[in-house]
Amino acid sequence: STDACTSWGMGGFFDGRYFSVAWAAIRGMQQTPFFPFRVGCPESHMINYLELFAVYWALRLWGHLLQGFCVPARCDNTVTCVMVGELKGTPPHVPLLKEILRLQLLHDVRFKVRYIDTKANLLSDLLSRGDMDGFSEAKAHWLRGSVPRSDFEDYQLVTPAAESLDQQLGPFAVAACCDVWGANSHLITFWTAEIDCRERKWEEINVLCNPPFSMILSILLHFLACKLRCPTGTSACFILPAWTDQEFWALVGGMPRTFRVVRRWAVGTELFTAPTSHAEHGDRKSVGGTRWPVVAVWVGPSPIVERIPVDFVDAVQTRIGRH
Repeated sequence: STDACTSWGMGGFFDGRYFSVAWAAIRGMQQTPFFPFRVGCPESHMINYLELFAVYWALRLWGHLLQGFCVPARCDNTVTCVMVGELKGTPPHVPLLKEILRLQLLHDVRFKVRYIDTKANLLSDLLSRGDMDGFSEAKAHWLRGSVPRSDFEDYQLVTPAAESLDQQLGPFAVAACCDVWGANSHLITFWTAEIDCRERKWEEINVLCNPPFSMILSILLHFLACKLRCPTGTSACFILPAWTDQEFWALVGGMPRTFRVVRRWAVGTELFTAPTSHAEHGDRKSVGGTRWPVVAVWVGPSPIVERIPVDFVDAVQTRIGRH
């Protein structure tokens, strides 16, 4: 992640490495046509330009470490995210954008900047303000919490379990609910948050889906709508927490011949991995044993032979009508 502030300087953090550079130091360097604070270019003094320059500086320092990788970076400036993503900006920004593109080509890096809330961008924010005492304290906290336990969209089913399901129920054509780079997908083809699986056509394909908890019900309802539009050949396997008191389980439990439980994992099973915060090249680490039972629920390619529970009929019919 990177950050900049107008009052002091810029900062960036990657895999335990970091930079904290004052604008006074940048002014003292040999100036180029894309450096900030250029005479006659007021835009180069503004925060959007400074945030973009921090992205350039990160690539300049660490591009060689990222060679051949797709890198989802983080920045709390939405204009910078758009400019880097589209490689497009106003004329004063173009020379700097060209340098960013040149470094990506030089190091064979796909660099996509994603927005992050300022509070979540704490490490780079402290570095951009030159607060090294605060940064040291925050970094120590980061090291203690190197494996996240709440970012469920980044969780990946362990390889043996995924391969076993594929042998039994596959081959799967698509993995749903993956991160932006598909780092938690076991398949070549995957749907991300940007390719929202609730807007995709599941008809006549076999999908492996490990959904975020908050989206389970809406995903199941969308799948049922696709299944009813194309009853034969539409199938999916869902990895779900066995939370029998939740609304989505009323749907699953209410259609036992449609949603067949084909695999059960007990509490404490090491079933998922997550990306480590400071491991190189996107390494993953076990998140430990599950805190609840987990099941694999399979909907086969044959037509549905039972009624949808009455509480969910309207929701499914509404989704059918959208297409």
